[in-house]
Amino acid sequence: GAAPGGEARARALASPLVAMEQDGYRSVVRQASVALFLVEAEGFIVAANPATCRLLGRSEQDVIGLAIADITHPDDVVESRSCLSAALTGQVESYRMLKRYLRGDGSSVAVDITVSVLRREDGVPIGFMAAAVDDTERATAQAHALASASLLRITVDSSLDPWVYLVAVRDQSGRIVNFVYA
Repeated sequence: GAAPGGEARARALASPLVAMEQDGYRSVVRQASVALFLVEAEGFIVAANPATCRLLGRSEQDVIGLAIADITHPDDVVESRSCLSAALTGQVESYRMLKRYLRGDGSSVAVDITVSVLRREDGVPIGFMAAAVDDTERATAQAHALASASLLRITVDSSLDPWVYLVAVRDQSGRIVNFVYA
């Protein structure tokens, strides 16, 4: 009889996706909704899909050749460089971080990014592959939640102030000599 799953395997191998895979994933990468880009070891973008261009608000011509440090929000540069350094030195093979990129119009976009080291066969790092998704909604929701929590704390704290209880401290004769907060 036929091997279990043989028909499904034959159907899978006949899929147009196999041709895409054999084309080096080029078509898949171009059609992905996730920003995918290649960065050389020195930190310059050498390839980017259309989702990367949309995320950064720049054309492909403007994206290629950009230094990651130049599009990373100034407050995130130190952490980003630290993660890249750990990857280049072999301490980690990949990492994930939340950071901000600067868009073409000067605004920033929050991203959730996963970066993997690309190595030659002899193990020498030649660059990185990065996958980034827009994290603006989550970051905005978190900022609103923190602001709401802060407002609640201030409200509760200030509402307690008028209700401070003072307890009289008396001497041996019963005369009030001081007050303490209760």
